[in-house]
Order: sequence, then structure tokens, then C-alpha cells
Amino acid sequence: MEEIVRKELDTYLMMVNNWRNSYASWLEVPGGNDYVVEDLKEDISTYIAPKLQRFVNNEYITPAEVKQFWYELVKIVDDFAEVVRKFDGGENV
Repeated sequence: MEEIVRKELDTYLMMVNNWRNSYASWLEVPGGNDYVVEDLKEDISTYIAPKLQRFVNNEYITPAEVKQFWYELVKIVDDFAEVVRKFDGGENV
């Protein structure tokens, strides 16, 4: 993978983490906050997935590299889902 593509993917990860942090700021009252996790997933599907597809279509990245990058995105979402579950359960996060 070229360095410029790696930098672009790093920027996407930073964007997703920024979205995650923004959604975390919405957590005010425990209970019923699953929607913020779904919103994060929707943002990834809407804004990040098409860019990855373009990278593959133009042969900037391999399917294996997409799989690895997607794994990083899933980890961010899973970690955030755990934070939300703990918050909804009344635990300090």
C-alpha cells in the first residue's frame, strides 16, 4: 500500500474516532442509548465503506488490506458499544 493511501486510511480512522467521541458526549441518561452505536455504524457504512470500495476498485488497496482496516473499524464500534452498555447499566465509564 502506498504511503498516501495509508495516510488517507489513518485519517478515516481519526474521523471515526471523532464521531465516536461526539456520540459519547450524547450519553446523558442511562438506558436506551443503543441508538448512538447504530448511528456510528450508519456513519461508517455511509461515509467510509464507499471510499474503501473505491480504493479496492482502483487497486489502491488489496482485499486483505480492506479486511484489516475493517477489523480496526469493528474494534472501534465494539469498544464503543461496550462503553454504552456499561453506561446504560449505570457503571462509571
